[in-house]
Amino acid sequence: YGNLVKYGITDLKISSNSSSTTSIPTLNVKIDVKQVAARIDLQEVKVNYVGTGDKPKVTLKNALIFNVKKHSYLWSEGGSTASDFTSVQKNNINSILPVTNGATFYVYQNTSAENKTTMTLTFGVDGANDQSMTFTMKTPKNNNTTPNTNYTETIKQGTLYRLYVTVNVDTQTSKINATLDYEVTDWAQKTVDIPSFK
Repeated sequence: YGNLVKYGITDLKISSNSSSTTSIPTLNVKIDVKQVAARIDLQEVKVNYVGTGDKPKVTLKNALIFNVKKHSYLWSEGGSTASDFTSVQKNNINSILPVTNGATFYVYQNTSAENKTTMTLTFGVDGANDQSMTFTMKTPKNNNTTPNTNYTETIKQGTLYRLYVTVNVDTQTSKINATLDYEVTDWAQKTVDIPSFK
């Protein structure tokens, strides 16, 4: 993700003690930078069987993020009209559960109440039609690391969202329901060394 846009600010102090009018001081500058985007990792998808029937194979087929902002600004988010949004899909994952590191998405900040960012996961269950589950992305308030009742349904820039999904399968009907747990942290800031310049 080195090609994603980052931003940072630092004070640059130049000494004016030199009496020479021909020499210019050499500067070495380090700037701590943050991501403009946010990162969503489908960290783990596991299966839990309920009932005494045969345990069908469950496959994660696709992951789709809806209402992704198409662009962002450094200090504020992009627009909130319908044309400012798109969707991003990871097709043909086709991994039998359990799955780790299922998919990674890079998205921009979204605080729109009308166009909330959601993730839809499509599962294949042996002996049944494909089934999909949709979750709304959440950001905890007050620097909590796990959204609970104290959250907003938003995406925040510079944030890493790790998603842990449990798929519960009824072994009698092959119907599923899924639960989603989050781990939300600051996406580690980087220090950039600017080459010496005069």
